[in-house]
Amino acid sequence: MAVVGIVIVIIVIAAVAGYYLLRPTEKILIMGTTDSVESCLDPARAYDYFGWEIIQALGSGLVEYRAGATGAAEDIVPALATSWNVSADGKVWTFNLRQGVKFDDGTEFNATHVKYTFDRGIGIADPDGPFVGIGYGDIIENVTVVSKYVVKFYLKIPFSAFLSLLACQASYIVDPKYAPMDEVVEYTAGNARASHPMGLGPYRLTKWIRVAGKDSEMRLEANPNYWNATGGYPKTKTIVIKFYADSAGLALAIDAGEIDIAFRQLAATDINNLKTKTHLKVWEGTGAFIQYLVLQEKRAPFNDTRIRQAVAAAINRTTVVDTVFLGQVQKLYSMIPVGMFGHRDAFLALGS
Repeated sequence: MAVVGIVIVIIVIAAVAGYYLLRPTEKILIMGTTDSVESCLDPARAYDYFGWEIIQALGSGLVEYRAGATGAAEDIVPALATSWNVSADGKVWTFNLRQGVKFDDGTEFNATHVKYTFDRGIGIADPDGPFVGIGYGDIIENVTVVSKYVVKFYLKIPFSAFLSLLACQASYIVDPKYAPMDEVVEYTAGNARASHPMGLGPYRLTKWIRVAGKDSEMRLEANPNYWNATGGYPKTKTIVIKFYADSAGLALAIDAGEIDIAFRQLAATDINNLKTKTHLKVWEGTGAFIQYLVLQEKRAPFNDTRIRQAVAAAINRTTVVDTVFLGQVQKLYSMIPVGMFGHRDAFLALGS
């Protein structure tokens, strides 16, 4: 399979004419994107990159990855759980929960919410969702409330990556008041709070507008009840996300000063054009966004592994990088980006 690692490029309005990346008087950051929420913001179903980005802003899990994590065991740090231990056979995990934590509506978080979240996600078992796709039900036997602030996970099998599983957005804790046990929470026009089931994250969703089924605008406001507010989070009071139909519209928006950050994504030609603008400054950094070729294994001739390998070997990544992306990306030989935990050049043997 041909895989190309994308270098995310962020374009930011320069500090000219009193206009800054973060408007100091408003504490507002405006982001433009061509991405969108694929289906919903419910961890029981959401399985897309952008949806998980918003879920991460609105919710929290028992544990999380520290900033700058490289994949080491110590990169997983406490979040809603303050400590944990595992039995000798690796099948029983006990978590001590953070006390005094509140959902955005003031409801106190406790062990019953942890059990409810995992019982619900496994029970819904949306065929297109992460609880089925990742295999939560194949790993977790049951979740038991020991006391108000202690919860145990009994696993069907020893699973060394269990903490990593709990750190992902699919494991974020939901509020039963907004998360029916047997139903996925869908977008509700005119009611942003009813459009997601979280409430323990650094932000609250105060606006979500869709037009003809397509995302138009989101507004996130700092959550005054956020458990880690004493750590200085969130850094920005308000984030506005504006959605654009294509990269051309996104490029025009940042050129006109309508947005502060362009995210996923600008065309390579647009980036080069913006670099010539004297009123803009461009910062580039390696990101986790990848592009790759997908082959349908159920249809001939791609039902033959040798054919798929031949296609992967035939693609010249260097040519793709230089001609399609104008040298703004790096070659990738894995489905996991460089620098992310689990990366290895698995496809290097199939071609350059």
